[in-house]
Amino acid sequence: KDLTLALKENLKAEQELGYFRSGLEMETVAECLTGMIEHLADTYLLDGSKDPSSLAKQVTDLLIHGMLVHPQHPETE
Repeated sequence: KDLTLALKENLKAEQELGYFRSGLEMETVAECLTGMIEHLADTYLLDGSKDPSSLAKQVTDLLIHGMLVHPQHPETE
């Protein structure tokens, strides 16, 4: 719960600064992120099949850019 609380507080602060949509409930977002982090750690990091930095990069890309193709995203150029 410490991780979830820290995430929630950080996300709320960034939301207030305008980085994230105002309609998102950051407590729910924090719970989702915690679940993703725990599952990915169990699945990929504990057995060493992925290294932490490449996994973090993939997750960050997914969360920030989503799954839809955007013309401004470098991968679509």
